[in-house]
Amino acid sequence: MTPQAEKVIRNLARRRDQQWPGVAASIIEGLDEILTVVRLKLPKELRPSPRT
Repeated sequence: MTPQAEKVIRNLARRRDQQWPGVAASIIEGLDEILTVVRLKLPKELRPSPRT
């Protein structure tokens, strides 16, 4: 996974932190998992979603 992807995700968390600190914390907490799923190119059926 590229450093750019991590930068984009961290930026998303930073932008959410003021209004939704819990959301931002969850994004950062799951950062490694998010990047691993993307790097492995798992099919959508195997990717975790907010509904799971």
